Amino acid sequence: MIKLIGKKRFLSLLLSMLLLLTLIPATAITAFAEETEGVLDGVFEGFEFSWSAPNGDAVFEDGAVTITAVPNENSCVQVTTTTLTIKNLSDTDKYLSFNYDVSEPEGSSETMSGALYLNGNSDESYKGKGELTVKIDANGSAKVSLTSGSAESFSAKLSDFALAGDVYTLTGDTDFLDGWKPEIDKNVMTKDEDGNYSITIYDVPAKENENYTCKVVRFIGGSSTDIEWIGIDGTYLNRDFAVTDICDVTITFNPTTKEIIATGDYVTAPYYKIDYITAVGSGKNGFLNDLSWDPNADENKMTEVSEGIYEISYENVKPDEEYQVKFAVNGNWSMNWGAYNDAEFNSGKETPAKYNGGNILFTPVTDEEFVTVTVRLDITKWDSTKKTGATYTITAGDSKPEPTEAETEAPTEPEPTEPQTVEPQPTEPEPTEPQTTEPKPTEAAPTDPEPTEAPTVAPAQPEVEREMFYFLPDKGQVSDGNVVKLVLTDKNGTEKTYTMKATPFSYDGVAVYCASIPEDINPETVKISVFNGVNITSEVTLTAEQYNAVKGKVVTSNGTAYSEKQAESKPVVKTKKANPLTVTAKTKTVKAKKLKAKKQKVKALTFKNAQGAVTVTLVKKGTTKKILKKLKVSKKGVITFKKGKYAKKTYKIKLKITAKGNTNYNPKTLTKIVKIRVK
Repeated sequence: MIKLIGKKRFLSLLLSMLLLLTLIPATAITAFAEETEGVLDGVFEGFEFSWSAPNGDAVFEDGAVTITAVPNENSCVQVTTTTLTIKNLSDTDKYLSFNYDVSEPEGSSETMSGALYLNGNSDESYKGKGELTVKIDANGSAKVSLTSGSAESFSAKLSDFALAGDVYTLTGDTDFLDGWKPEIDKNVMTKDEDGNYSITIYDVPAKENENYTCKVVRFIGGSSTDIEWIGIDGTYLNRDFAVTDICDVTITFNPTTKEIIATGDYVTAPYYKIDYITAVGSGKNGFLNDLSWDPNADENKMTEVSEGIYEISYENVKPDEEYQVKFAVNGNWSMNWGAYNDAEFNSGKETPAKYNGGNILFTPVTDEEFVTVTVRLDITKWDSTKKTGATYTITAGDSKPEPTEAETEAPTEPEPTEPQTVEPQPTEPEPTEPQTTEPKPTEAAPTDPEPTEAPTVAPAQPEVEREMFYFLPDKGQVSDGNVVKLVLTDKNGTEKTYTMKATPFSYDGVAVYCASIPEDINPETVKISVFNGVNITSEVTLTAEQYNAVKGKVVTSNGTAYSEKQAESKPVVKTKKANPLTVTAKTKTVKAKKLKAKKQKVKALTFKNAQGAVTVTLVKKGTTKKILKKLKVSKKGVITFKKGKYAKKTYKIKLKITAKGNTNYNPKTLTKIVKIRVK
């Protein structure tokens, strides 16, 4: 570009140029006229640097890059751009931090507007002096461009290259910290001499029967957007603690072990009030009294057989089918125990229970028609701070010691006995930590990610009509420790973010997530994001029309309702099949001498192919009248004869057998005559 100037101005510039020629090396002037590029000497902290400098000169020395550009021989104003390419030589993501100085050299006669650009993006400019942090992906490279505007001379310097360090902050309750909205410059933890990070919050008030809860947030490489949420021992669980009187609270974090410690004059272990515990799961075939996923079902409230040990048993459960169970506290899901990801069922074996864990799966195996299932939860060794140490035991099937015939058949006149509260003999199981799968990042982190439900006492909710929004991810889309976010954006661009919780319900082995949202919200767009603590691993976007169409239904990862997805391959109306139940009645013989000495039990029925739970009842009409008052029939079909004197003859007993049926089969009832010969 040619600049027209007056005679006086020209003479002034000519004198300036003569002065500059005495100060600037000839190589700089020569390089100015042509494009120069090359590789900077050596490798610095796992990075390789190369540069391209059209219209300028670059020098790399002692960890600094200096770029100088000067006007040409006609004193024309030039635009100078020098691009520095930084290559990451490792297989992991890195951050490179460096100081920069963009300025005009002494002797320049015009104002210079220098700028520093990242990746050639003019929206990210940094003028003057400062510090810059650049993220470089594994085996990737980043570009930093140095540009001068209208100046007669220009110089810029990048110096002090170094790997950028992580920043650790604390986030938590609104009345304690920031209300789960972490920022890189708030509640920053200080690195101690031992390598741990700590922060002290002053004058924290006491809470009666409530906990404070927090997490550590790692801003990776000093980036304000690339973050990691860290809970107890590196899991997704919040760190809870109680304060009994006002005091200063210090939170210490070990970045190696991921341990989070809360200390203070009046800091205690977290408080959890347990009124009762309910066995909750897939109620069917007699298990859980056929009540599915109801955490407040009175029928499934467990008995505290001794302090901290809860137990409940179910008879007449159909074997060879898979069942699911968890343990819910006080009739809701805010506090529960389930299984670790790698848990295996072994009848009668004490197994580590995971706080807020997955569904416990088991399949009873036996040659008998029915099995008794006993589930037990032991929290006597549960550490409320680390939320580990609880165990569960499920006894069902052939691994259970074989009982005698008398023990398996219910007596007519049961004699009350004290419940057995024998302490289980644990084998010190090693609790396996949930595997927090490494993130599979595809996009940036969502807005204001929140932790899992923290308080044991639920905060008061405003009196607004609410409805549930359900989401069913694809298999493998959500792993242990991930958070599912629901972001509703209105026409003004205002966002409301909700954390979706994993429910006990599942389809095809995949858990359904839900969030409770105000009914009066009318979003313009809806996003469902799976967040792994660092990045979004998957995302679904719905329009207002799609959102209104699927409200109250289970939404899949393609934005349609699960019921619609099912309708593609399954008929809406389903006809049930006839129940294939068959019953065989056998003639049994009992000695009169034994009947006179004590009561006797007889099982004369055999069931096959029953669909649904089977029950047996006595039919008086058709049964020998003389023995009606001397016998009792259990639901399993076991006939109990009372102790007494019986005539030596054959007695007839009429029984009604009913198979309850299920979603695929209708109920079925048969009657059979059993003959009992007394001799």
